[in-house]
Amino acid sequence: MSDKTIEIADFSSLQVETDVPEGRLHMAKVGAPCEIALDAFPGKRFRGEAVEVSPRVDRAKATARVKVKFVDAADGVLPDMSARVSFLSQPLDEVALGAKPKPVVPASALAERSGAKVVFVIDGDAVHMRTVRVGEKLGSGYELIEGPAAGTRVVANPPATLADGHRVKERG
Repeated sequence: MSDKTIEIADFSSLQVETDVPEGRLHMAKVGAPCEIALDAFPGKRFRGEAVEVSPRVDRAKATARVKVKFVDAADGVLPDMSARVSFLSQPLDEVALGAKPKPVVPASALAERSGAKVVFVIDGDAVHMRTVRVGEKLGSGYELIEGPAAGTRVVANPPATLADGHRVKERG
């Protein structure tokens, strides 16, 4: 007789667990509307709602864990998929839900060099300066009209001395 392992999942109760930086915890209240974006479905947006905010902060990462449920059916969503959560001031309506997601660059990642807006993209142990064009302010960032692809890691609060090709070390 062979040993077989069976895993059971309740797909009707899938939730996203996300770490929210301390500076954004004021937006993460139970019942707060959210937008969920999954890497597996880049052109699709899901409505979410915060259902639990951890009462503890992870001091090493300066974040708190927040659980977000899917408001609508999460067809095709599987456990452990990569997701990003945006906390909203109001729920997404049907028009917004059907609109193409806008890439956003955090305001803290923007810098100015020689009169142009730039971000510093992390590539291994070095950074590369990339010129960006931004649009309207969206939450704590700006719509990225032209620049690096969505999901690209960028340096937050780049010092004025940071330049293209500088070596960096990520903090955990």
